[in-house]
Order: sequence, then structure tokens, then C-alpha cells
Amino acid sequence: MGWREALKANPYLANGLNVLGGKVTCEAVARELGYAFVPVGEVLG
Repeated sequence: MGWREALKANPYLANGLNVLGGKVTCEAVARELGYAFVPVGEVLG
């Protein structure tokens, strides 16, 4: 299992993801830095 599959399979692990592919996947980080928030599920596909 690769990292992408692991994130899809484990929501607790996915909650630790902050940025992927230039998209901020952590709502608190996005808010504090003034970036758009993109849910992890949308980024992982």
C-alpha cells in the first residue's frame, strides 16, 4: 500500500495532511495563512 492509498483508507492519517499538490488540505492552516481550503478527499481523488 502506498501513501495515497493509506491516506484514503485511514481518516486519522489523512487528518495529518496539510498540503498536497499546492492545495492546503488542513482547514486551520488554510484559514491562518489566508489560502483556500480543499478537503483531503478532493485532492486524493
